[in-house]
Parts: sequence; C-alpha cells; structure tokens
Amino acid sequence: MQFPTIDHPELCQVLCTRLTTHDSATRVELVEVSFTWLQRMAQRLLWQFPALQAHAEADDIAQQATLRLLHALEEIMPRTVAEYCGLVILQIRRELLDQMRHYFGQEGAGRREVRAIAVGAETDGQNTIYNQLGTRDAELQDGFWQDVHATIDNLPTAERQAFELIWYQELTQAAAAEVMRVSERQLKRYWQSARQKMAFALREHVTRN
Repeated sequence: MQFPTIDHPELCQVLCTRLTTHDSATRVELVEVSFTWLQRMAQRLLWQFPALQAHAEADDIAQQATLRLLHALEEIMPRTVAEYCGLVILQIRRELLDQMRHYFGQEGAGRREVRAIAVGAETDGQNTIYNQLGTRDAELQDGFWQDVHATIDNLPTAERQAFELIWYQELTQAAAAEVMRVSERQLKRYWQSARQKMAFALREHVTRN
C-alpha cells in the first residue's frame, strides 16, 4: 500500500493497530516516531500565516500540537496511517487558529501592533505607511488562511481526508485513493467536492474583505 509522506509509515501503522483506550505507552511511542514529520508540517502550515510568524515559532506550534494530539488520542483511535495523519494535521490547524485568536483578537498583541503602526503613520512619514501596509497585508493573508483551515475542518470526513492527502501531503490521486482504500473514481469525487466547497468559501472571504 502507498503510505502518506509520514516518517516510518510501516511502524506507525503497527502502532495504530495497537492503540487502545488505556495504552498510553503506545500513544507516546506513536507521537515520538512521527514527531519530526509533525514539526515539518507545523513549519509548512505556519508559513501560511505571515503575520503570526512574528509572534510564534514552528517548534512551539509543534510542541503545543503534540500536547493536543496526545489528549486527542485518549479518545480517538485512528486505525490507519491516513487517519492518524489527518488527526495530526487537525491538531496543528487548531493550534494555529488559537494562536491567531490570541495574538490578533480584539486585544491581542498583534492587533495592538497594527493599531500602533496606523496611529504613528500620521507623523512618522512614508516609511511607516509602507510598514503599515505590509503588516495589514499580512493580517489579511492570515485571515484568508484562517478561513481556509476552518473550511477544511468542516468538510465531511472523506472529503477532508482526500483534501489533506493531496494538498498537504502531495500524494497523487491514485496514491490517495489507495491510502483511503477507495476507487480512484470515488477519490476524484471527494477531491472535486472538497475543492468546490473551498472555492465557495474563498469567494465568500474575498467578498467580505
């Protein structure tokens, strides 16, 4: 079987099949084996939030996502590597969105920074105005990616899994179909439906902004 692009996929599959509600040792081993991959995914997803990069490091995102993952594995027991990878990506996305709310909520440090730049623009000259525009552009980009990840979280399970395998992990449609154990034709239906819903959500974002 074609596995997602996680490190040591065969071992991860063995550990997934061993997971039980009370088996904390297997949960920890599974997370440890896949942690380097989790760090890479955190780095890749953080890249989509340029304004957040001034306040958060990928390693910190990865550490917090790991804590979320360990907690999630107490209740959710993925039986395949694909299901596990989807759970990992979900925890990273949730951590990033929480970080965005923390820094760019109404009283977040990032939002105060944007307001301060806007106030100073009246007296500090053209360079400050350029900085304001650059920061605002980054904030808008982050809002865009917030909408993207929220939309992905709300996709039906099969569509979300197909989208994650193709978009995040860059598998071919044929490989993704094999991972999900569905026909390539069915995989294409999932992928097309997910893309249509994403396109609608992004049009809504553009309209609002």
